[in-house]
Amino acid sequence: FLEGRSCCFSLSFLCAGLGKSLEIVSNSGDVELENSHFMVCKVSARGGEGTITWHKDEEEIEDGQDNFVITKIDEVSSKLTIKNARREDGGTYICSCEFEDGIVKTAKQTITIIMKPKILTTTSYYEFLAGKDATMPCEVTGIPMPTVTWKFKDRGVIDSTSGRISILPGNSLQIQNISRVDHGTYVCEAWIKAKERNEVAKLSVSVVVNAPPHMRTHEQEKSVAAGPASNVSLTCPVSGHPPPSISWASPERSDQSRYQFNSDHSELIIHSVSKNDEGVYNCTATNAFGTYSSRIVLGVSVRPDVQQLGTREAQPGETVSVTCQATGDPTPTIHWVRKSDGQILTRRGNRSVETCESNVRDQQASDTRAAKTWADAGQALQERGRRREGKRSLQTGGQKLGLDPFPGLSLCLGLTAVSLCRCVQRPGDRMDIREDTRSTTFTLRQIVPSDGGMYTCIASNTVGKASQDLSLQTPPAAPQQVRAHASPTSVRLSLDAPLADGGSPLLQLRLQWREVAASEWRQELVGAGGRCSAQSRDALVITGLQPYTSYSVQLSAINGVGEGNMSQEQTVRTVGIREPDKPVISKEGTSEGNTYRIPFKQLDDGGKPIIKYIVRYRSEDSQLEKEMELPADSKEVILKDLDYNTEYGVEILAVNSNGTSAPANISFLIPQPISTKDARSSPQKSGMGTGGIVGIVMVIFLVVLIAADATCFYTNRCGMLMCIAVNLLGRRPRGTKGLDPEE
Repeated sequence: FLEGRSCCFSLSFLCAGLGKSLEIVSNSGDVELENSHFMVCKVSARGGEGTITWHKDEEEIEDGQDNFVITKIDEVSSKLTIKNARREDGGTYICSCEFEDGIVKTAKQTITIIMKPKILTTTSYYEFLAGKDATMPCEVTGIPMPTVTWKFKDRGVIDSTSGRISILPGNSLQIQNISRVDHGTYVCEAWIKAKERNEVAKLSVSVVVNAPPHMRTHEQEKSVAAGPASNVSLTCPVSGHPPPSISWASPERSDQSRYQFNSDHSELIIHSVSKNDEGVYNCTATNAFGTYSSRIVLGVSVRPDVQQLGTREAQPGETVSVTCQATGDPTPTIHWVRKSDGQILTRRGNRSVETCESNVRDQQASDTRAAKTWADAGQALQERGRRREGKRSLQTGGQKLGLDPFPGLSLCLGLTAVSLCRCVQRPGDRMDIREDTRSTTFTLRQIVPSDGGMYTCIASNTVGKASQDLSLQTPPAAPQQVRAHASPTSVRLSLDAPLADGGSPLLQLRLQWREVAASEWRQELVGAGGRCSAQSRDALVITGLQPYTSYSVQLSAINGVGEGNMSQEQTVRTVGIREPDKPVISKEGTSEGNTYRIPFKQLDDGGKPIIKYIVRYRSEDSQLEKEMELPADSKEVILKDLDYNTEYGVEILAVNSNGTSAPANISFLIPQPISTKDARSSPQKSGMGTGGIVGIVMVIFLVVLIAADATCFYTNRCGMLMCIAVNLLGRRPRGTKGLDPEE
C-alpha cells in the first residue's frame, strides 16, 4: 500500500513538472558596445507563480550590480536591463525560476558585444616630395577587429613583393620612392563580414606628389627653311608639381614680335622664320621645389636667291662678262645654262663645236653651181679659222663632184637632191667661267650673232633652287641660204634656213638690189613678220624691175640692237613679159550670214599691168557656174546671196594684156544659222506655238459652257447657277418650277 502511494506521488510530481516552463525574450543576441539592451524572462501560463533570479556565467546578478538593472514585471515575468554595454558584458545569461512546489526551471540567452567598424585616423590630405617614402596611416577599431584594405582608382592596391608599395602592420599604406604617377585619392576600407552583418567604414585620403621641374631632353636640335610662309614650333616638354612657370631666352637678332606662345608657355611658335631666328633658345621651368633648363638649337636654312641679270647688248667681236651673285644657306652651287639647247656651261669640256642644220634644195645633183656653193662656203669658213670637218666628195647619181675638205660643213648624200647645212658655232674656247664663294662670272669673248639668246644662272642648295635669265643681244647674223626666183618685173626671195636673230626679236628686213652694171643700190625696208623661219609662206618680193635684165640682190636683218651683215650677193636675171602669176589667197575667208569674203593679193603681174580679175564660182550640187569681174586694184572677193548649208568652189584669175593667169582655188561652206531657242539645232520658226492654240481652245470651251448654263437657269431653273442661287439665298428664286417643302 505504501509502495503504491509512493508511486502515485512521484507520478503526480512529474505531471506537475511537465506543465511548467521558462523563456527569455530578446530582440537580438548581438549588443553594440555602449548601447543598452534588455531581456525578459517569462513563465508559461500553466506554470504558476515562482521566484525568478538572473545569473551570468553561473553567478547571480543582483539588482543595481554594475550596470545591471532587474525589474519584476509581475509574478511570472522579470526583465534584466544591461545599461551602456561593456566588452565584459558579453557571455551566457541564465534565467532561473523556483516554483512553490519546489520545481526549478531555467532558460539561457547568449549575449555577444559587438562594435561597428570605425576609422580613428582623421587626416585625409597628404603632400609628399617625389622620390621620398610616403606613409599614410589608417587606424581602425571594431568588434570583432575589422579587416582593412586600400584602394586606388577603384582598384585594390597591390602589396608589391618588391616592397615599393606595401601595407604595414597597423594597416598603414607605405609607398617607397613615390612619384607623380602615385598622386590621387586612396581609400582605406575597414569592414566586418559576419552572420547578418556586412558593415564597412571608409576614409578617403588625397595624396599630392610635389616634384621639381623636369624635362625629357636637356638639349635638342631643329631645322627649318626660312620664308614668309614658314613657321616653326619649339616645345619645352616640362613636368613638375606645382605646375612650373616657363620662360624663354632667344637670340638677340630674332624679332620677338613674330612669337606666339600657348597658354602655359610650353610651346613657342615663330612665324615667318628668317635667318635672324637662327641660334640657341633656352627654356627655363621653375616652381617651389626647383629649377630646370633646356636648350634648343634652331638651324635656319635659306632658299637661294639670285640677283637680276637683265639684258646685255654686244657687237660682234666684243667681250661680255657677267657675274651671277647668289645668296642662301647652305651656300648654293651656281652654274650657267644656255637656254636655247639646255647645254650646261662649265669651265672645261666646252670646246668649239659646230652643228649643222640640214635643209633640202630642189636642185639636180649634177648642177655644178651646187658644188661651187659648197666650195665657196667652205672657203669662207676656213678663212674664219673654224674647225675643219667634212667629206672630200659629193656622191650623187653615180657622178662625183670633187670638193676639197672644208671646215664646219657635213655633206648630205642623195640621188636627186643636195642638202646644204648651215653651221652655227657654239661657245667653246671663247668662254670662261670663274667660280667664287657666292658668285660665278661668265665671260664670252669674240661675240658672234649665234651667241645671242638667253642664258640662265641657276643657284641650288638642299632647300631649293632659284634662277635668273641673262638676255645677251647682238645684231642678227647675215641671212643664209637665200633663194631668188625671177619673174618679168620682180624677184621673190625666200629663206631656206632660220635667221639667227642675235637674241633680240627681228624688227625689219632690208632688201637691196641693183642692175649688175650699176654702182648704187636701191633698197626697201619690210617688216620681219613671219619671214624668219625656213620655208616661210610670206615671200620677200622686189618689184618694179625690167624684163630680161640681170640684177644683184642681197638682204640683211635688223633687230633692237642693230643691223646684221648682208647676205651673200646673188645675181638673178628677170624673164620675159608673160601672163601674170596666179593671185595668192592671203588667209581664210570669213562668212557673214550668206555672204562670204575672200582676201587675196597679186605678187607678180607678169610685166604688164593687171587689167581685171575674173571670179568663177558654183555650188557642189550645181552644174551652173557663175562669173563676175573685179577691178585691177581689188584686194577682196565678196560673194552675196549664197545658199545656206551649201559648199562652194571658187576660182580667181588675174588678167593682163598677155593673157590670163592660172586660177587660185578655194572651197568653203555656208553654215546654217543657229536659233537661240531650246531646239538650237533646228531653224527658228515664226507664228503661234502649240501652247497658244491650246489656250484659245480652252477659252472658247469655257465661254460655251457658261452660255449653256445661263440658258438652263433662265428657262428650266437648273444648272450650276441654280445651285449657287439655292445655296446662297436659302430658297428657290421666284418663278421656279415645283413646290417648296412647306407647301
